[in-house]
Amino acid sequence: MNKVAVVLIVIAMMVGGWLRVKDLDKVPPHLGNDEISIAFDSYSVLKTGKDEHGVLFPLSFMSHRSYKAPLYAYVNIPQIIVWGRTENGIRMTSAIAGIVAIGALGAIGSLIGGPGVALAGAWLTALSPKLIWASRIGYESNLAVTVGLLAVLSLLVYLKNGRKVFYVISALMFGLTVWAYHTWWGLGPMLALFLPLKLTGLKRYRAWIPYWFLAIMVALPIAIDFVGVQLKDTHNRASSQLWWRAGQTTDFLKRDDVSSLKKAATLIVIPVNNYIDHFSLNGNFSSGLGLFDKRSPMGQGWYLLPTLILMIFGLIKGPKIFGKYNGALVGWWLLCPIVPATTSGMEAVRNLAMMGPGLLFAGGGLVEVVKKYRRVGGVILVALAFSFWQFYLAYYVHYPKTVGNNFQYGYKQVWEKIKPVASEYQHIVVEPKFGRDGQFVGVPHLYFGYFGAFEAEDMLKRVDQNGTKIGKYEFRGIDWFAEPLREGKSIYVVSAINSVVGDWYDKLKLVDVISTPDDQRQFLIYQSK
Repeated sequence: MNKVAVVLIVIAMMVGGWLRVKDLDKVPPHLGNDEISIAFDSYSVLKTGKDEHGVLFPLSFMSHRSYKAPLYAYVNIPQIIVWGRTENGIRMTSAIAGIVAIGALGAIGSLIGGPGVALAGAWLTALSPKLIWASRIGYESNLAVTVGLLAVLSLLVYLKNGRKVFYVISALMFGLTVWAYHTWWGLGPMLALFLPLKLTGLKRYRAWIPYWFLAIMVALPIAIDFVGVQLKDTHNRASSQLWWRAGQTTDFLKRDDVSSLKKAATLIVIPVNNYIDHFSLNGNFSSGLGLFDKRSPMGQGWYLLPTLILMIFGLIKGPKIFGKYNGALVGWWLLCPIVPATTSGMEAVRNLAMMGPGLLFAGGGLVEVVKKYRRVGGVILVALAFSFWQFYLAYYVHYPKTVGNNFQYGYKQVWEKIKPVASEYQHIVVEPKFGRDGQFVGVPHLYFGYFGAFEAEDMLKRVDQNGTKIGKYEFRGIDWFAEPLREGKSIYVVSAINSVVGDWYDKLKLVDVISTPDDQRQFLIYQSK
């Protein structure tokens, strides 16, 4: 790869990096359910070596009646040290992973398609709506994709120069994907088996036995832990979201008025439909990112809309562009939706891995179009710039104003309001319900703990009875007619619909109202008179 291409890829990483860290603490407008769970566990492990439930250095983190993969929480610890208990303290790990992914995809493009594909792939990755979105949220899936890309890159480098160190690194990385996200429990082994055999031929399978053995050894602790978790709790995420365990499917299978043949056919059809849904044109290029209501004119797809033309061209010209790597690239792309299809159709988090081969095909298509049809290529580049500007306005300007409830908006703001006076009160009671109609239920104890109301050691002493009690903080439902009177000054935080009634009018005063970014009342804060 020539120096000019390298410089332009580095610039792509810088631009993509800026897009991934710009206003990271404000867009999305609040930490979501999964983010705050990982954030507090990461902080708790840093301080105590235990997660919020007191498990010492767990290999699966119990969260919201399921279990999360462990890699993000551990890799994130340095960010907690640098940024503290802030949004950046949990999201920066994902942002950094997103920046690394730009360079990794560019390097893969260079090895399989040349400098042009490397450059186009890196820039399309830097400007990808879905990858920008995923890199700005503290989710395990984004880190897992980056680890997977590094595994593929190391494999290709090994095949190019024969250096055993990259053979080992690739195997280690594929094993590590299993630590990163549950989707990769299936995808990681499939790619680790498929890519080497596809690129070197079935007859050379013996050369890859140590490779697979090493990957298995890295993944083995997670497999053993899964068995242990499965024995004590069948609600873990990797097993409870299989399609035959989904609520409606389970109810359907229990019906006596449905024949066994129809039930069997349904079990087959559901994952097939889910698989096909991942290639939906509407989802990939129009509304699949789910930033807004599907009817919104500001809907965004996983890719910028003009990328569709480039991807089609790249697929048609793939044998010429990618040569011997084309079949492996197609296989990679087709394998990615298999595991997510067992849980759902097109879904922005679980099938993030599809973006890699998709963007490489688009990058190859862009190179071919610019070479052969310069004017058309120029038009497409302008269309890409315009499409990205639409995404930029939709995501950075309008999106944070409309998704407060999706990210449990308000818990941090509540704590910031009461923090200056919290030491003056003996009882602080927070209702888990939120939303204008109190229609949602959140995890306020994690938000309060992460943002500084109490320490990780205090969480380990919590009492889970009639809600959660941690020192003077109580996180439970509030029924004003049944709420007992108590000695000492109190603060009550309730959902907007649960204003005080009866005798409580004389005992509490409304001191603040927390509203969502779109000015919907979220929480009411009462203090003792």
